[in-house]
Amino acid sequence: MNATHELSDHLEASEHIANVSQLAGEIASLPKNASTTHYGPDGQTVAAYSKTDYANLKLSPEGAVQGGTLSHTSTDTDGRPINSSTLTFTNGKVASAKTDIHNRFASGVAKQVEADFTNVRWTPASTIHSGQVKFSSRRGDTQRLRSDGVVTYDNEQIATGAFRHYSPEGQGGVEGYTDIDYSQTKFIGDRITGGYFSVSSKNAARAENAQSHVFMTSTGAIDQIHTKNFDPATAQLKSQVLTEFKNTQFNARNKISGGEAHYSVSDSNNVIQSKTVVSYQNGVPSNAVTQNYVDAKLHSKVVSSYEGAAFDNELRAINSTVHTRGYDANEKLTSMTDSTYDSHGAPSKTQSRTLDPDTQTPLFLTETDYANTVFNYRRKPIGGHAKITTTNLQDSSTVETVKNFTSPTAVNAAIEASELLAASAQASTPQYATHTSTMKNADGQTTAYKKTIARSDGSPLKTVITNLADGKPTTVTVTLYAADGKTIGKTYSIDVSGVDAGSGKVSGTMKISTKFRGRTLSSESTLEF
Repeated sequence: MNATHELSDHLEASEHIANVSQLAGEIASLPKNASTTHYGPDGQTVAAYSKTDYANLKLSPEGAVQGGTLSHTSTDTDGRPINSSTLTFTNGKVASAKTDIHNRFASGVAKQVEADFTNVRWTPASTIHSGQVKFSSRRGDTQRLRSDGVVTYDNEQIATGAFRHYSPEGQGGVEGYTDIDYSQTKFIGDRITGGYFSVSSKNAARAENAQSHVFMTSTGAIDQIHTKNFDPATAQLKSQVLTEFKNTQFNARNKISGGEAHYSVSDSNNVIQSKTVVSYQNGVPSNAVTQNYVDAKLHSKVVSSYEGAAFDNELRAINSTVHTRGYDANEKLTSMTDSTYDSHGAPSKTQSRTLDPDTQTPLFLTETDYANTVFNYRRKPIGGHAKITTTNLQDSSTVETVKNFTSPTAVNAAIEASELLAASAQASTPQYATHTSTMKNADGQTTAYKKTIARSDGSPLKTVITNLADGKPTTVTVTLYAADGKTIGKTYSIDVSGVDAGSGKVSGTMKISTKFRGRTLSSESTLEF
């Protein structure tokens, strides 16, 4: 799913290029740079700031973008970097993009994402009509390959996603697969506005581990996740998990900022096994409380504290120790566990003390060392072994055991991308018709031009109205229509009254206001010439 979100900035930049180049023929120039304020779903709360550098783009004599590169950086409201991208254009369309995704809670790059757009067909609105975008993702620190895959478009909407995961990242071959189906997802443009998408997770042998339905709100935030976990060897249902975010607070970028998330785990017969509440503060987990049930009765409780812990972008504890306390059904302390996690979010060591619930006397100390354990991309052990040392605190005797881990053999990492592309149909060739009209006042003077680009079924894809004063453009209104040809996806209000093209030199500023569905403010940009 992350990959589809990472498309948004690139597609937005491509649409801006289309709108700016709309005027390039008039003023024979592209801007040097742009500064943009992005807003959240409410159209009021600032979500991010971005800067775009157009200096390395190339124009044709007619003013259309031919090629070159565009650089784009974004920061959050506190000035911390979110991502930085370089987009390469060919024949006026995005051909590829390279993006550094920065750590949300620390310095440095979390991962690097590359996107290849050469197998897509574009609309005249610089949106994707059909085809596939290829992705690859690497760790920001080691450059090791994390995953690769494709996102498939059909009829101007995201249809499916197919990804391979590598474990250990970039060295051990393909360790798992994820397939995503967006057929039940509601989109307006590239923005999710409801419905759900289905996620299937498979191991290296393509045996299914889990199926999930991820339900979304009208503002693009996660509402619920319904998951079924399977035994990959037998395909038998093992457990069911319901995750609810109704009490979770999301920021303007639809990232968790506070509140609670609720998890319920049931067995294959839908008998409750556990309930967990994770509390969030300042965008990260603060504590988690799990109640375990036996025969539908409370059996025990586990409380984990994340105080002082550091987190990665996926909200996994890293370079930190998480403190967990276990209680029986009568709220008596039964265990004290400290788990230490490495820089990748995998456990490195745990220490657990078992106590007599009545006297609180420590009985056993169990230490688990994961130094020789291999973890997969989900931080689950798939190889190597863990050393477990158990000490009887009453007589100081110790017992050492070794726990071995295995998983289905990882597939050779050299497998070509055709593995994911083989089942995909050839991208269709979209057909469009363009109609241009002129508006005149009572004196016969031209006051505006209107251009309408229609799909093959006659529905509008894009309209452009250029208003004139004294024969020069002053404002431009661009309307993009959703795939149904009826719903307004976005509108761009472009003010070019501040652009001076006199004396053969372009100078001044252009302002662009973008509204989702033509109503909710999405962004405001100032472009400098």
